[in-house]
Amino acid sequence: MNIYSETDYRVIISTIMDERKKINTSITYQSLADSIRIQKSYLSRVMNGRADFSTDQLFMVCKHLDLTKEDTDYILLLLEYERSLYPERREELLEEIEKIRDEKRDSKHGLKRVEEMKALEFDSSIFSDYYTNSDYALVHMMLAVERMRTNLHEIREALNLTENRFSEILNKLEKMELIENQDGEIVVIKKRLHLPKGSKLEVPHMLLMKQKSSQHLLGLEKTERTSFIATFTSNRKSFKKIQDRFNEFLKDVQTLSSEGKATGCYQFNFDLFPWNKD
Repeated sequence: MNIYSETDYRVIISTIMDERKKINTSITYQSLADSIRIQKSYLSRVMNGRADFSTDQLFMVCKHLDLTKEDTDYILLLLEYERSLYPERREELLEEIEKIRDEKRDSKHGLKRVEEMKALEFDSSIFSDYYTNSDYALVHMMLAVERMRTNLHEIREALNLTENRFSEILNKLEKMELIENQDGEIVVIKKRLHLPKGSKLEVPHMLLMKQKSSQHLLGLEKTERTSFIATFTSNRKSFKKIQDRFNEFLKDVQTLSSEGKATGCYQFNFDLFPWNKD
């Protein structure tokens, strides 16, 4: 959810909990109460509007839900506004809340910013996780397939992910604003995330994806895979021609992969490089 569309911290917590429970059945209000060291009965009173959290308790709730510092600060601000008794102070707090909401009203705020990031900024941002763990990219791609998006168990099974790990990945993809949970249904906001030129994550990402691919290939029947590897002698002129042909082939692959409705997630690896300088 986009928490900045709400001004009641209870509604935000309730909505996040409902969304998470549909994905991970181990997420309950009892576990939330235990994590912040209060009775579930008191938690119920707060959520029903008959009591308030303390600042520390609400901070622990946000930590339990793995919210970002920015989101946590906004939710704590809502609590401060609700508990304030002085009209002048409430007016100042409301002005601050509305200012933040105006800045965040566009649900694609983060995506617009990431497309403008330079390599150094990108590599130290939340988006770096996408390229330092192959599961993030694979889950993201599989969610773009309607059949798999409506049958999340299929994704978990394909990647051999535990329920908790899968929930963690979905939460992170949502923080990156690549996906969004709308009334319990996952919506893919952006189908691809590209590394900016000069990023130091390019090589680690390639190596991780190749390692993941190699492990997966071992479990496939020969009829289910197409693999090719060759070591050959040639010359620089022929090597250049092969590079040109390969670039043309990649353009064809890009066009072909976009044809028709997606029904599965595939992997394409190909390496061409010289072992020596000639």
